[in-house]
Order: sequence, then structure tokens, then C-alpha cells
Amino acid sequence: MYTQLGYEESIYRTLAVLGYQYGDLQKFIVYGERHPEYRDAYRGEARVSLADLIAQAEVICERLGWGFEETRELGHMRFCKSDEKDRRETQ
Repeated sequence: MYTQLGYEESIYRTLAVLGYQYGDLQKFIVYGERHPEYRDAYRGEARVSLADLIAQAEVICERLGWGFEETRELGHMRFCKSDEKDRRETQ
């Protein structure tokens, strides 16, 4: 999808951007917890960062020849299995 639009960059740059976006999302969560009075100020930035994270993940999947939806589903299944295991261990 992105390469069809003429979007080309190295996978290293894509990974760097992914890290920056993750940092912005972390800022919302950490600062929002420590300074609730500023939480709304970071909320919009966090949503855009999450959207950019998803887009960067899609770019990485495309560059590696992986289907984004299949990869997302794999992550979802692994998360559910992990969550289920955690719940069993805490009972």
C-alpha cells in the first residue's frame, strides 16, 4: 500500500519513527498519571501517536512481505493466550 503510493524509506528509519511514536504514547500514560490536570492536553497527541504506530507497523509488514491483518491477528491470539495464562496464575 505505502510503496504503491511512492512511499519509500529504509526499514531502519521506519523502526526509528516507530520508537518516537511509542515514546509519545508513553508520555501520555506516564504524565497523565502523574499530572492528571494535563491529561487532556496529551490525549490528542497520544491518539495520533497510536495511529502512527499502527501505520508504521503496516509499513514494516509490507516491507517484510507479511500480511498486516494476519500479523495483527497473530498478535491478538498471543495476547489472549497470555492474558488467559495470567488469569489462571492469579486465581
